[in-house]
Amino acid sequence: MSYGQINSKFLRVFLVMIAAVFIFVGPTYLPLILNEVLRVDFVVSMVTGFVVFLVGIFDLLFLAYKRVIT
Repeated sequence: MSYGQINSKFLRVFLVMIAAVFIFVGPTYLPLILNEVLRVDFVVSMVTGFVVFLVGIFDLLFLAYKRVIT
């Protein structure tokens, strides 16, 4: 295995699922939980949700670049 390759099927599936969770939960449920349950300021909860969404997008792009997702 060379440096930077993702050969484990478990790791591939795990990273794809993490990307999907970040993309869908980031802008929807995370701000709701932060704002309603934890009483965090609305703007902070929305920015946090957007940042988590961007992390999911970058993770998905990384996986496409590494040819984990074809």
